[in-house]
Order: sequence, then C-alpha cells, then structure tokens
Amino acid sequence: MELWATITRLLLVVTMVPLLASCHGPIFPTEEEVAEYTRAQVGSVDGPWEAIQSGSATRTLNLQFSLTQQTTGQVQGSGILREAGAADSVPFTVTGTFHRPTLVLTFEGLVYEGRAVSGAFRGDYTKTGGISDSLRLTAEGYERTIPMLLRERLQP
Repeated sequence: MELWATITRLLLVVTMVPLLASCHGPIFPTEEEVAEYTRAQVGSVDGPWEAIQSGSATRTLNLQFSLTQQTTGQVQGSGILREAGAADSVPFTVTGTFHRPTLVLTFEGLVYEGRAVSGAFRGDYTKTGGISDSLRLTAEGYERTIPMLLRERLQP
C-alpha cells in the first residue's frame, strides 16, 4: 500500500510539472501589476467613507459620509457625526480636493464636546487601508487635534 502511494505521488508530480511549466505568465502578480491595482483602487475618493478615531483606547468620535469627486479634483459630500455619550448624531457637510495622492477635506456643521466646530483633514491616499492623519477641530478660542483613520466603507 505504501509503495502504491509513493507511485501515485510520483505520477502526480511528473504530470503537474510540465502542466505548470506550460502556463503562460507568472503565477503571482508582478510588482508593477500590484502597483497598478493599488493605483486603480485609490485613484478616486467617490463613495462612502468613515473616519474613526485611532491611537486611543477610548474612541469617542466617528464620522460617516459620502463623497462625490468632480473631474477637476473638487470633492463634496455630507454625513453624520457620532460622539460617544452624545444623545444625537449630528449632520455635517464636507468639501475639499483630491489631487492624487493628497486628500484635503473641510468639515462644517460638526458639534464636538458640546460646541460647534469646523474640521480640517489632510492626508495622502496611497494605500487601500485608508489614510491615517489628524483631524483638526477648531472654534473661536478652541482647538483640538484627534488622530483619525479615514477609509472607504464597503458597499453592501
């Protein structure tokens, strides 16, 4: 029985090696193919996004929004802000630009820690995992910088 198993494995190897060798092209993608795929994935910011607080054990801030990108690189959209402990979600608008790889966003209509604030975010969108940078919240006499991860949400 053991001899039969060895012969079967040997025949399988002898059969598969020429078959695999006859395949055209490499089995794994080249570095250039991976780079092209990544460029295609991060080439636009159209669609649904989320921004989650990062770098902190306590996540108090979450933004969900949709962006529409124009051919000029201008972006606009709207969404909702959820703050831990707040009774309600807050609607906001977002405008900005995307000139690959740099995404610049301005958020208006935010309410954080009980006060109306504006938000500014700038980061380079070079990885499919999202953009890690800081969201700068400002109001008269107030400024807060919060590390955030902006990433595209999967469409259902």
